[in-house]
Amino acid sequence: MGNIRSVLLILIVLLPFSAHAQKREWISYNAGLPSNEISSIAIDRNSAKWIGTFAGLAKYDGFSWKAFNTLNSPLPSNQIECVIIDQKQRKWIGMFNGGLAVYDDKKWRLYNRSNSKLPSNYVESIAIDKKGKVWIGTWSGVAVLHKRKWKVYTMKNSKLPYDKISSIAVDNDNNVWIGTTNGGLAKVDNKNRWTVYNTSNSNLHSNSVHALSIDNDGKLWVGMQSFKGEGGISVFDGKTWKLHRPSNEALGSNDINCIVTDENNRKWIGVGTDRPFLGGDGGVLVHDNNNWSIYSPINSNLPHDRVNAIAIDENQHAWIGTSNGLAKFDGNSWTVFSYSNSGLPDRHVNSIEMDAGGFVWVATDRGLAKHVQDQWRVYTKDNSSIKADKISDMAFDKNDDLWMVSSNTLMHLTRGNLKSYVIPDTFRVRQINNIVIDKSSTKWLCTDEGLLEFNQGKWQMFTRYNSKLPHNHVLTVKQDRQGMWIGTLGGLVYKNGEQWTIYDINNSDLPSNYIFSINIDGAKNKWIGTWNGLCKYDGKKWTIYSPANTQLPDSRIYTLAIDEFGYKWIGTLGGLVQFDGLDWKVYNTFNSGISSNDVSQIEIDRMGNIWVGTRSNGISILKASRPE
Repeated sequence: MGNIRSVLLILIVLLPFSAHAQKREWISYNAGLPSNEISSIAIDRNSAKWIGTFAGLAKYDGFSWKAFNTLNSPLPSNQIECVIIDQKQRKWIGMFNGGLAVYDDKKWRLYNRSNSKLPSNYVESIAIDKKGKVWIGTWSGVAVLHKRKWKVYTMKNSKLPYDKISSIAVDNDNNVWIGTTNGGLAKVDNKNRWTVYNTSNSNLHSNSVHALSIDNDGKLWVGMQSFKGEGGISVFDGKTWKLHRPSNEALGSNDINCIVTDENNRKWIGVGTDRPFLGGDGGVLVHDNNNWSIYSPINSNLPHDRVNAIAIDENQHAWIGTSNGLAKFDGNSWTVFSYSNSGLPDRHVNSIEMDAGGFVWVATDRGLAKHVQDQWRVYTKDNSSIKADKISDMAFDKNDDLWMVSSNTLMHLTRGNLKSYVIPDTFRVRQINNIVIDKSSTKWLCTDEGLLEFNQGKWQMFTRYNSKLPHNHVLTVKQDRQGMWIGTLGGLVYKNGEQWTIYDINNSDLPSNYIFSINIDGAKNKWIGTWNGLCKYDGKKWTIYSPANTQLPDSRIYTLAIDEFGYKWIGTLGGLVQFDGLDWKVYNTFNSGISSNDVSQIEIDRMGNIWVGTRSNGISILKASRPE
């Protein structure tokens, strides 16, 4: 049920199920990217793509995916900033607070501040010159590694204009060009002579140089970023500068993230900003020496308008890394690799429910979807009688009728007919967090203004002012045989008829008054997910589980489900957790194929398939196979 709002894309993963053997294999249905946030792309001599993401390194050989992260490899950091491949096919990997890693497909070698002269563990750019020297741009200067010897350049011992390095390129004469984030551009020639270009002594648009490329004519293309609108592209032929600005060209954004040149001397330029209030629209710009072409999510299948990385393969196809997945463009058609693989009407999924026939229903911000035989049927206000596209939550009653809430409206779908009930304005309901239907078919709506009851056409609101509800912000409700357990931001409530019992941090062992989820097992134990851990309450004793005394990866428990074998499935901000009463098993993006670590919803269908919804990156389906 939709206890917490989810922003979801779709990832299908297959999982062999066993009631006893709990080894689970995750296989991605679409792409094996560890994250949709792509930072860099490199292509080896076998045409394999090496893709740096914010959750690890991925290799794609055209058929299969392999991910490298801190748990399955020696990588010290999962946030990859840059990847290049040398003549020996070694992968040089720069990381955010992880230093430098070198991988030759068999062995790893790691460099950091502790074991080398690398001046910083924040590595943002790497280039290799014609003599085999590796130039490494860090947040504290440039390091050069050659034949196991180090040389470091900083503002103190050289003419480097600024220590934070964003880009490095090597031209045809083996000059090394170094872009800084606030000092402009530096050139180092073969005799170690330095020349600095900035806004004061050249026609650079900005001192924040973010991208560099040498075209087939030997011209230097300089891409810049700016907080004041003076970004853009400067082209330098060794004597004169040519400027490209949004004001006089077809550029869509001031912020230039990457520039590459293909064998036809076309420039592929990734633009876009994560500061949308400062720049224009982003995408891919292609310059063929005469004309500009623009590709954006508006006029193409580019998955996002912030483009961070581009690589050109041997077929002159462009591989484009964005903030929402990887795209391949062959000049005519687009292929997108991401977690999205369904026909859902929107990525913002608010609720997942199963009907009596075993079909899955998904409520989104732009309509209702039903999953039937690996296909999605979508219902919106344009093609059905649904009154609003944004559906906050839903539930099925004992007759298998679907009840949905949207804004201030309760909708009842039965046998294809829809009836709507508008919540009275006097209740001032602005946010509905959950809908629960009890055994008497009474509908309970958890709202930010209190607990709202709907029974036979009549409304009643329970608040802290007319009842013993400790807080008006109600998140979840779970019914037992005698009454209801209510989770609020002011503690846990048990309502049995007219009697209210309050449990909070002052009168019980609850670790937090923020109650996000409640479930009840076969032994009538209440399992309570809070902001500060998981609780089990047997009616007398409280047992607290937290990261301090268990393997729970995070203390914030958003959702709870219990399968037919009594296993508890726990959704945290640190991943999905399985608990059998003794042992804990954690599934996260580093050790499994789950789409994201912020698990907010769990539903288990009658086949034992576990549907895992996350707040930021989709649904994962753990398809179960019964033991023989």
